[in-house]
This record gives sequence, C-alpha cells and structure tokens, in this order.
Amino acid sequence: MDITSRFDSAQEFFDSLECGVMLLDRTLHPIWSNRFYEREVAEQLRMCDTHCFTGMNSGEMRCEDCLPPQVLHTGRTLETLRSLRDEHGGELRYRVVLTPYGDGEGVAVFILRMESDEHSPGSAWRERFLLSAIRNSHDAVFALDRQNTVRFWNRGAERLFGWNITETVGRGLEHIFVEDESGTAELFSPEDARQEIPGQEIRLRTRNSGVVWADVSRTPLLDGSGRPNGYSFVVRDITEKRAALEKMAFTERMSAVGNMAAALAHEIGTPLGVISSSTEYLMLDLEKGDERREDLATILSETERIGGLVRNLLEFARPEAPVFELLQLGSVVERVERLVRHSASKQSTKLVIKSSGSDLVYGDANQLEQVLLNLTINALQAIGSGGMITIVLGGDDDAVTLSVEDDGPGFTPEAKESLFHPFFTTKANGTGLGLAVAKRIVEEHGGSLSTVERETGATFQVRLPVLEPKPD
Repeated sequence: MDITSRFDSAQEFFDSLECGVMLLDRTLHPIWSNRFYEREVAEQLRMCDTHCFTGMNSGEMRCEDCLPPQVLHTGRTLETLRSLRDEHGGELRYRVVLTPYGDGEGVAVFILRMESDEHSPGSAWRERFLLSAIRNSHDAVFALDRQNTVRFWNRGAERLFGWNITETVGRGLEHIFVEDESGTAELFSPEDARQEIPGQEIRLRTRNSGVVWADVSRTPLLDGSGRPNGYSFVVRDITEKRAALEKMAFTERMSAVGNMAAALAHEIGTPLGVISSSTEYLMLDLEKGDERREDLATILSETERIGGLVRNLLEFARPEAPVFELLQLGSVVERVERLVRHSASKQSTKLVIKSSGSDLVYGDANQLEQVLLNLTINALQAIGSGGMITIVLGGDDDAVTLSVEDDGPGFTPEAKESLFHPFFTTKANGTGLGLAVAKRIVEEHGGSLSTVERETGATFQVRLPVLEPKPD
C-alpha cells in the first residue's frame, strides 16, 4: 500500500481536525491535504500563494530559508510562525510544524491556528507598551541580521552613537561606528551565531570620535525552527562608572600608601640624620687632598638623595591643605618657565608658551606651581636632549586647561594604565610619587589631571573649574 492509500484510509480522521494537514512528496509537491487546509488555508487565506512551505512554489522561487528542503535533508522536525490578514483585515496567526514521514518519502505539514491569551486585544496593548519601553530606553538597543545590517535602532542608541534611526536602519554596522579595540569583531560577527554574551566591557568610538566604555550584551535572534536570524544588543555607557571606580580605587591606594609612607619616613628619617651629620663631622678631620673625602662626599650625596625621598614621603603622607585665592595661571606658568629655562637650554630643548582665553581660577599658587613644575621636568627628562616642550594655557566654558606637551618617546599602553599610581616610575632614579602627588593636588582643587592621546610624544592636561561670576 503506497503512502497516498495509507492516508486515504485515515482521511475521515484528518478531515475532522481543526488544523491544516498537507503531504509533500520527495520533490516537495503537494499530494494530499485535508478539508481544513483546503477550506481555510488554501481558499480563504490563500496561504499557499504566500508561503513556500506549502510546496506550491517551484524550486526556483523558494527562498534560501525554505523549510521543507531542510526537513527532507536533515530528517528533523522544524517549525515556524506565520501571520496573515483575513478578508476583514484581522490578524490571524498560525504555528506551522513540518516533519518527515515514512523513510524519507516526503514531508508532512501541520498548520495550527494559534488561539491563546497572547493574541487577545490586551496582548496588542502589552506589545505596544513593551516596544515603546524598548524604543525609549536610556540604554542603546539595536538589532542586526546575519549580514550585520541594522534592523532596529532605539533612541538610546541615537544618544550614545550619534546616529539617528533614518541613518542606521538598513545600513551595515561598519558605517555607523568603528571598534576601538582588537577582538571586538567577534562580538558583532561571531563564529557561533547561537552564542549568547551576558555582558562584555569594550571601548567604542562614536560618531564624533569620542571614546566610551560600554557594557555590551548580545542575544541571538532565532526563528521558529531554532535557526539564528541575527542578534540583538543592549549597550550601556559605563564610562562614568569606570571613572568613579578607578577614582575610588586610587583614593584607597593613596590612603594605604600614605599610612605606609608616614611610618617609613619616620623610621628612615632619624638614622639618616645621624649618618649625614656623622659624615660631615668626619670630613672636617680630613685634608682636602685626602682620597677618603671623595668616598665620604658620595655617602653625603646619597643620604641627601634619600632625604629628598623622605621629604616626598612626608609630603605625600601628610599633604598641606591648599590655601585658595584668586590667581592667574599665567603667572604660575611664567614662574615655572623661569625655573626650567636654564635646564631646557642646557639640553638644547625648545620651550614654547601658548596662552589664550581666561586664566582666572581659585587655587593655591604654590601647589599649582608644584604640579606644573613636576610635569615640565618630567617632559625634559623624557626628551633627554633636543626636541620641544609646549605649555598651553587655555580654556572653554567648562574649565581652564593647562597642558604640557612634548615630542619625546611617549609611553606604552601598559605604562599609561599605571602612570598615576604611587611608586610607579619609568625613570632609573625616580620615586614614582611626583604624578601621584600632582594628581591629588589637582583633584583637591576640584579639577582633573589626565593624559591626552597623541600619535607621538606625551601630553598631560590639567583641567580646573572656571571662575564663576558673582551674582549681581
């Protein structure tokens, strides 16, 4: 008995079902269907003219995701959802299940009407509410298809990346923003299209070339048969959060190091004073030509160097509170320029001063001079000889800026992460406290000290709050 005969014997049973049933042969042409299919699917809804899972379309017209060939080839049961409009404009939804029958003799298609609370009038309101919440979410939410073409773009994505919805939907992701770090290509074009990523921190460049730290979650979008159609992403800007955590960690490190420095300075300071005074006393009893004077002079020089470190430790452990007064940063720049002029000339380094805009701030002139002097001496030591150092004084509506730029070797990405850590130094005889102290002084003035990215050389920038005008 052939397949058609076997199903003909059960035709009365299948005709009583409230779902469409159709059989396709090995060539995926329909060979049998029940009454429900003929009455509702084929005639009323004309689904066979719309969706190729019915087998009514020829092989040349089938899309690449056509399910019947996959069922026939893999022997697996697959399913999908179909949404259609009836003659009155109402929406009808169907679950379509395709399964092989016999020993690869063909494909059976079951079309079941979906009647549940999910598609009640209240459900449509819930769907619109949910879509509105996603569209207006502060976090960036967007969806890509398998070709990395944007298919959904919410307002949070507009704010974060700087592209509006009309500029993004239908375009490739590579036209919208560039990845700032290597390895993020796998996040947006993964080899495993089914892999979910709950959260990954990456650096991204936005439309205006601003760099942001973002927490990115990726979820694969699957169709009814479980095949990936694309991905949805939720991107949260965590730039300020990371900065706050780094500042908190820096404060904790400074506190711990400060306590240690105070104890260490006390323990070293006393015996160091004894060594220094004893050395000077011994030198008084030696003739000028005595060879031992050179050795003692070396001891005295090294104790003085250690003494300087002890003073730095004490300053680091017990900093003086700034004495705020109205001052012009230009005068601070002039004093520092006079202090380093000789050293710069000695190593043939050109020192350039540029100034524009208002330079009025409230601050401690001595402490800000210490900051600028430290940055300038660091630049001189980094260059070694020749080159140029530029001190730029300027400002905008938000802050007065003071930058020290050099054309030296710059610093490695690894060193950049630790520049302001106490006791981190790239110098052979450095203490690693200068930048840490400078950063703390600037922050006590309500400002910030940071590096500025450049292709060559190094730039340190101080930002201090602008002087607020007094109300009338």
